[in-house]
Amino acid sequence: MAAAAQLALPIAVLYSELHDLTAFDATERRGGGGFSVKRVAGGRYWYHQSWSGRRRLQRALGPETPELLERIAAGRVEAGAWRAQQARRRQLVRSLKSALGFSVEPLVGRVLAQLAEAGVFRAGGVLVGTHAYRTYGAMLGFRLAQRNLRTGDIDIAAVDNDAEPLEVSFPEAVQAADDAFFVVPPRPGARLSTALKQKGGDARVELLMPQGGGRPWRPHALPTLGFAAQRTPFLDYLIERPIEATYLQAAGVRVAVPDPARFALHKLIVAADRGPREQAKVAKDLAQAAELWRVLRDVRPGDLGRARRALARSGRAYVAKARQGAAMSDETAPMADAL
Repeated sequence: MAAAAQLALPIAVLYSELHDLTAFDATERRGGGGFSVKRVAGGRYWYHQSWSGRRRLQRALGPETPELLERIAAGRVEAGAWRAQQARRRQLVRSLKSALGFSVEPLVGRVLAQLAEAGVFRAGGVLVGTHAYRTYGAMLGFRLAQRNLRTGDIDIAAVDNDAEPLEVSFPEAVQAADDAFFVVPPRPGARLSTALKQKGGDARVELLMPQGGGRPWRPHALPTLGFAAQRTPFLDYLIERPIEATYLQAAGVRVAVPDPARFALHKLIVAADRGPREQAKVAKDLAQAAELWRVLRDVRPGDLGRARRALARSGRAYVAKARQGAAMSDETAPMADAL
């Protein structure tokens, strides 16, 4: 396989600028919506309205006072600055996609944007699978092979926690991106669904979670996200220490993704854990692992060392499965020596 091509420094710097700008999205909903006033009991009462997909969100600001009017005026100025920032972000995304040869279905960008807006990533959700892999090229300054970037699946991993439920549930956020998405009926023997599918299309969105003490591949309700997730073996290692990334679509979407080095080693585990009917996916798993490992070996070898030590702490079964995966391809065979 040809080596991933390193991006020119000025192009790589564009990603840093974009990622700095999308940092505002990680902590709050900014710029959207507007202000409205109603007469209540003879007085003027102000609200802020915004939209999350098809749901209107209204927040009471309080009775009209000089101080509140000053805050509203400042909010309108901030909204104008936010719109200008959005234009700059879209320009950066277009430049980066051109340099990376990066193309993506607009639907994917809309789904991720709606999940981000709903607070899924702030609540601990992590984008995994090939769409997470797509973020690593710009992040690391390399143009990754196009054949390793294709997928119709959007996989989100999450952990079970006691946080307050989101205002918009996971399926509502996905359906806000396209109302052709429907909740896939539960598997035989299960009461809960863990996925949505686009009617008449290939897109599928699935929610996953670490196996923990439950049975593998069984659904488990996640009240925080208002949906269920499929318990998945070995996933805890992948999402233990996620990092933030900006997905290159529209004005850039702030997401959480696995550490790239852990992603590379986890792909070996995934490949070894697949059945014989999934050979095409096995080949892509191993190709992604090998390509990312070569890039990291050149630019961030320390990350690989930390990922290997974390794998060893996870247990012998994790290491054995990764070694099994590495032995499945000549491209990944050199990785076995490091495990």
